Amino acid sequence: MKSFSNKSKYFWISILLLSILFKPLWLFEKDNIDPQDDLSYWLHGYTLSKDFDISYIDDFTLESSIFDEDTNAPSHFPGSGYATSPFIFLFSIIDNAVGNEVDRLNPTKSFSYLGYFAGTLFYCLLGFYLLSKIVRKNKYFHYPFLYFILLFSTLVHFVTTRFLMSHSFEFFLCSLLIYIYETKKNLLKPKHFFYLILCYFLIALTRPSTFLYSLILFGAYVSVSDFQIKNIDKIIDFFTLSFFASIYLYLNKIIYNDYFVLFNLSNNSTTSGIVDDFNFNFFVSGLIKIPNLIFSTSMGLIWIMPTLVLSILLLFTQKLEIFNISRTNWFFLLLYFFAAVSVLFIWQGREVAYGQRLLIGLLPISFLLISKVKIKTKIPWYLFSSYLYLSYLYFYSPNLTLVEGETLWGNLVKFAPTNYTINLLSNFYHLENIFYVSLKNIYSINFFNIFDSRLIIENNLVQNILADQSSYEKLVTTINYYAGINTVYLVITNILIITFCYLFTKISLNIYKTK
Repeated sequence: MKSFSNKSKYFWISILLLSILFKPLWLFEKDNIDPQDDLSYWLHGYTLSKDFDISYIDDFTLESSIFDEDTNAPSHFPGSGYATSPFIFLFSIIDNAVGNEVDRLNPTKSFSYLGYFAGTLFYCLLGFYLLSKIVRKNKYFHYPFLYFILLFSTLVHFVTTRFLMSHSFEFFLCSLLIYIYETKKNLLKPKHFFYLILCYFLIALTRPSTFLYSLILFGAYVSVSDFQIKNIDKIIDFFTLSFFASIYLYLNKIIYNDYFVLFNLSNNSTTSGIVDDFNFNFFVSGLIKIPNLIFSTSMGLIWIMPTLVLSILLLFTQKLEIFNISRTNWFFLLLYFFAAVSVLFIWQGREVAYGQRLLIGLLPISFLLISKVKIKTKIPWYLFSSYLYLSYLYFYSPNLTLVEGETLWGNLVKFAPTNYTINLLSNFYHLENIFYVSLKNIYSINFFNIFDSRLIIENNLVQNILADQSSYEKLVTTINYYAGINTVYLVITNILIITFCYLFTKISLNIYKTK
């Protein structure tokens, strides 16, 4: 039995550093869920877990974020909400036990709401576990730093903080898709084809744009020999495809009152303008800004998702034998990357989050491609890991949050990361930022929930650190808020966070009990 402790002397340090990244904004400090994306995903999950159906009629009344007046369904696709519904249901048992009435439109501070958070952590972990299985099964190169870089990219925001979004489940599904492609020899055999179509079905219910460009992976993995199967197998595959296509169309009709719904752009309040503005010239204007997308200090890919840049470079610089692919497969892999990035050419940063969230679906394939190549110099990647960690650690601190400004596409939006990289470096040693980082983590929340907060609030040094009176007033409000958090709620949150960090570290450091 290999010793767990001998595998990594940095194990517990990694757990500590990871847990500090969990910011309390959506878990503890928000009194209401954002009425756009976040609320849509929540309503999908809660409706299924509470009512055991997918009917939204008479469940709630909203003036926005509704796709169809007849069905009353939220505008965003239901996949991630439905996937987290079992967790919402389990945690709702605690709500029932303590007599907590959950407000469907404002579930913050409820245990059902915490259940959604648990589901997000679960699917993120499962995605990383599948990637680790591919590496171990195929004896690719194991790089612990690669796991951390993937998590610290855009994905970290939608796991640790804005957990109601669909991206954690999207990451899992794309990891599952890569796992199927990598581990199943003949994809057109009925059993393997069933797994593949099921995965695509779930992606289509979660992120339609990701579903469309992920179809290209079929060309990257399937060879001519795969089509040499028995006629009976072809018939079974046809019925499998027809079955899931029928279910998909049925769900579209039930939920959205339309059989052929993909992007729902015109009905989605955050994307409706794209339908009116989009044309060929608009797409080309995005295409010529690829250098900005890669190098811009306003969260260009090289700063926030470096694995994507490296994996594309490797496809151009490494021999095809390293990736065990043909020239045709190579072409489809490049097309896969280009199709995914094309979504950004259409979107062009109209609504900005931390990093380039629309490319999260590419993270699993970038992980895999890098794992196939022997990296001789690892120091740059340790530096990338450190930078990405600090980038999110300081996110939401003074001068390092999203404010009205210009995106890397040149668009003026309400929430933009204008020159974020430069601002991070220039504000790194700012005392108010350091104070914020110390305050906004799970351990500070625990402290203020247990001990008298007046030791901090009434300290002259603290008042001098803060820039102005309004900052001090926000501090007082925040600390008092932490003090009032339900103890059971806080304990369960701690357990979820530490468990996630523990298991993620085990996966990333490849620590398993072996005979």
